[in-house]
Amino acid sequence: MSRSIRKSWAAVVAVLAMVVGLLGFASPAQAANVTPQTKGSITVSEVEQGVTVHAYQVIDITWDGTNNPTYTWVGSVATWLSSQNDYKGYVGANNAVTDTYLNADAAKLKTFYKRVADHFKGANALTEAGSAQATGGTTGNADATATIGNLGFGSYLTEVTGGKRDYQQNVLNVYPKYNDGTKQWELIEGNAAAKSTVANIDKSINEDTTPQDHVSGKDVVNADPGYGTDSEAIGKDVRFDLRSDVPDLSTGLQPKFFMADTLSTGLTLKPSTIEVYGVNGDKETKLTAGTDYTVTTANATRPNDNTSVSFTIDYVYNQVKGYAKVHVIYKATVNKDAEIGPTGNPNTLDVLWTHNPTDGWHQETDKVKVFTYGLKVVKHDENNQPISGAEFALSTKGTTNYFNVVKESDGVYRLATDTDTAANKTTTLAVDSKGNLTIKGLDEGDYDLTETKAPEGYVKLTSPKSFTIDDQTGSPTAEHNGHVKDEVTTLPGYYPVTVTNSKTPEMPTTGSVGTLVFAVAGVLLVAGGLLLALTRKRS
Repeated sequence: MSRSIRKSWAAVVAVLAMVVGLLGFASPAQAANVTPQTKGSITVSEVEQGVTVHAYQVIDITWDGTNNPTYTWVGSVATWLSSQNDYKGYVGANNAVTDTYLNADAAKLKTFYKRVADHFKGANALTEAGSAQATGGTTGNADATATIGNLGFGSYLTEVTGGKRDYQQNVLNVYPKYNDGTKQWELIEGNAAAKSTVANIDKSINEDTTPQDHVSGKDVVNADPGYGTDSEAIGKDVRFDLRSDVPDLSTGLQPKFFMADTLSTGLTLKPSTIEVYGVNGDKETKLTAGTDYTVTTANATRPNDNTSVSFTIDYVYNQVKGYAKVHVIYKATVNKDAEIGPTGNPNTLDVLWTHNPTDGWHQETDKVKVFTYGLKVVKHDENNQPISGAEFALSTKGTTNYFNVVKESDGVYRLATDTDTAANKTTTLAVDSKGNLTIKGLDEGDYDLTETKAPEGYVKLTSPKSFTIDDQTGSPTAEHNGHVKDEVTTLPGYYPVTVTNSKTPEMPTTGSVGTLVFAVAGVLLVAGGLLLALTRKRS
């Protein structure tokens, strides 16, 4: 082999190594094992367990077993290169790989192979030379390996599918190499550790609460079904914080970076509270709507599948790529449709990004949940029989600032919100015909239930019934579960209170038998006295 040819092929290898960045080679095979028909393999490591690695040949290496190898672009790649002003210098006569390609720097080649990968998709797809599923490693980590065998001499563009991470294209080689020391040909098989990125995302709930009395979910990344729970009353606001790494989309043809947030029907977004920041280290810089990002709240959809969401943030990639992370803060109100108890009211964040929308999207998800609770009151007499006609008012323990409520049906009320009209609000809680009273939308806390009107014929309570709503598991170190302590199994999330009334004591009645006896005796005495006086007068 001539020194110039060996030097040229070494340049090819060096160029491809620059593209990969971490490209290495396996131990060469012995000379006797290398023939023009020899097949080799490529190995891609540091990928997720279970992903599939695909290989597409882009350069063909022809070797007769004795003379110098020749290397040419695969036909469809050569045709495409010839049509690209930026890259037509990479292909020469008869599809030959040119010095322009060999002398290109690493940055240009990184972009080039991204462009190749973007173009040869769908109808333009290159014929797959082979594929393999990654094995070994541990779930959730990029520490598995895939080896694709039975490959002829050539350069192969690899693609990784099926994982959560965004993998950079590798170009790996299978080729014969002449060893000047042994004077023999050796088989070189490509190995590479895949470069990948993942946008670590983090959603939290009420992380600013002091002291922290719940698991906010802050710093628990990419959690699905999620971490972060808290409780709140209907009509009150909840704060949410969204954080995401800014993915590396520098080689993208049409880089897109989105946040899509979905609130349950029990939560109402307050659009005016949305604030967006770019983050580098401990420094946060407030970003400008319309310049750095666009918020959509009306008819918002997730860009990868058009699923309806509560709002999206479409980042202008060139405006935010200089930040390590983005941070969003907003508030939502617990509304009249909030679920009571363990079902809860979830809030889901999806972060989506792509180098080119036609190639598909990468997506990460994190969730938090808001719980709200209820009160179930049963009114009965001393014989445990239900009685109607009682009225109550509810307040925070130790106060008489009674909560405004809205009647949903007889004996059923919920806490009022700012959107309820004054005409629909009341502080009076009347039991139904069976003595039942239900109040929805309470937060954890201490309460007083004050009887303001007793049923007719019964004595009104002289002091409030005090009670505490406390989530069964919620604490600074344990997630809320939406159940309350001392709840009845058939009414999860409701605290049970029984109120007993006694009948009004009976007072003595005028005209009783005892009074009549005294009256008759008095009449008889008066009559006797008159008779005696008349008898004496006649005498």
